[in-house]
Amino acid sequence: MWAQIFTSEGQERACTTCHGDNLKEPGKHAKTGKTIETLAPPVNPKRLTDTKEIEKWFLRNCKWTLGRECSPQEKGDFLVFLREQ
Repeated sequence: MWAQIFTSEGQERACTTCHGDNLKEPGKHAKTGKTIETLAPPVNPKRLTDTKEIEKWFLRNCKWTLGRECSPQEKGDFLVFLREQ
């Protein structure tokens, strides 16, 4: 599911807009141009270690990309997706 959502084209906003196609490389914020650290935990071991940060970014990015908050199931599925990268 998340592999499709992450790479979906045709959406106004897609995860790849800022994070790029390769989660093992840094991304760039679409509006600010600020560098976004690599999302893939195998490459960036600091990723997914702070629960407060994870929740903050889920709230912000789910609303920005999907137009709504993600369900707990979707969050879990996304974390599994990231760990597999």
